[in-house]
Amino acid sequence: MSLASLVRLAGYALAGLLVSGSAALAVEAAATAAVNVRTGPGTGFGVVDTLHAGEVVDVVECNSSNTWCRIEHDGPDGWVSRSYLGAPPASGSSSSDLEFGMTIPLPGGGYFSFGTPGYTPPGPPPPAPGVARVCVYDLPGYGGTSVCRYPGQRDANLSGFWNNRVSSLRTYGGASIRLCQNANYGGVCTVFNSNRSALGAAMNNRASSYDVLPPEPRRVCVYDLANYQGASVCVNAGASSASLGPVWNNKITSVKVFGGARILLCQNPGFGGFCRTVNSNEAALGPLLDNRVSSYRTW
Repeated sequence: MSLASLVRLAGYALAGLLVSGSAALAVEAAATAAVNVRTGPGTGFGVVDTLHAGEVVDVVECNSSNTWCRIEHDGPDGWVSRSYLGAPPASGSSSSDLEFGMTIPLPGGGYFSFGTPGYTPPGPPPPAPGVARVCVYDLPGYGGTSVCRYPGQRDANLSGFWNNRVSSLRTYGGASIRLCQNANYGGVCTVFNSNRSALGAAMNNRASSYDVLPPEPRRVCVYDLANYQGASVCVNAGASSASLGPVWNNKITSVKVFGGARILLCQNPGFGGFCRTVNSNEAALGPLLDNRVSSYRTW
């Protein structure tokens, strides 16, 4: 194993120790240039101090987008733009063969990465399956490049790669996303609260602003016509019926789910016959269940 590999492994081991320890642990970094220290994570916050190039500080947390980090040092503590923080001065061997770096999840949230030239930090680990988020893809069928965003994150004016590039999306943990054709949430806007392998003509490759919405209450709405039309009724997660009454027996044709809820639909009373679990919006249930549902269970 090369020296570079050994040092990189040591960096990962140290990262694990930092993550598993007290929340008071911090990551040492150095300012790459003169930079303002502010009272909050953004240029709109007041300046309380200035770091000089090479000044070593302790990074204690970063915001969710990893663009601003809170630092502690000999002076007023505050927030610094992530782009002005790098690896602290190296100690020990100065060999050009030495490649060292770390990507560390911080106790307060976010990730902090630094390394010597040539070090490529690994991406952050994927979030747990139940974490509320929306992941968008630049190709239909969840293909191509992807990025995930979390409730409360928004962008009123997409630029760069993702402007007019979203073609499919997945939702997790009940989160939903509002996509709008124009900047500043103008033009046609659509809220998506379930997986979409294709966004349709109105929104495919046409989104220029977005807003990720928090999870809704877990519930399911059923409709007696396709495309969510006609009479409807909504039930909260946990509701069930082993034998639908005359109003809805063999009447369900389309379904909407909210907040990550699921519904088991069965052809016969007592959850008999053909059954299928639906966990995303279904504009038409298909021949096996269309107008053939006699029992259901939600969770």
